Amino acid sequence: MPLLFALIKQVSRPWLMALLVVVLAGGAGYWRGAQQARLVAQATLATRQIACEERQRQQAQVTQQALESALTRQQQLQGANDRLSAQLETTQHALTLKTQQLHRSIAHAVAHDGAAYTGLGPDGLQRYRAALGYPADDNSALSASAGQPAGVATPTAAP
Repeated sequence: MPLLFALIKQVSRPWLMALLVVVLAGGAGYWRGAQQARLVAQATLATRQIACEERQRQQAQVTQQALESALTRQQQLQGANDRLSAQLETTQHALTLKTQQLHRSIAHAVAHDGAAYTGLGPDGLQRYRAALGYPADDNSALSASAGQPAGVATPTAAP
């Protein structure tokens, strides 16, 4: 500031003094305008940054909700998968046991199929029928000569 006063004292001509005042006033006005522009730019930038951060926050929330939904769905499907796997294992075990039982039953029936064995006797036939899912005690499909040697007539009742 003292330098400015020294400069003003040296300027003895009035037009030079007026020029100096105009230049100083213009510089001060320019500086003030630049300050205002800088403040407006900073405010605009801050507003845009806040808006951008808000959009990012909203997008993060949407993504988080989608991930939580996908995780819940995955957990539900995993539970269903575990239940079905356990059910499949139980069913396979039951089928294995049933198959073993049928093999033993058929082998026993064939080995002890009656005194007049000529192939598949009545006991063996019942076992095979049971294995195929037909009732084992339904003898209506068996002929009266089942278990008899071929060519032997069976007695029939007289009318």
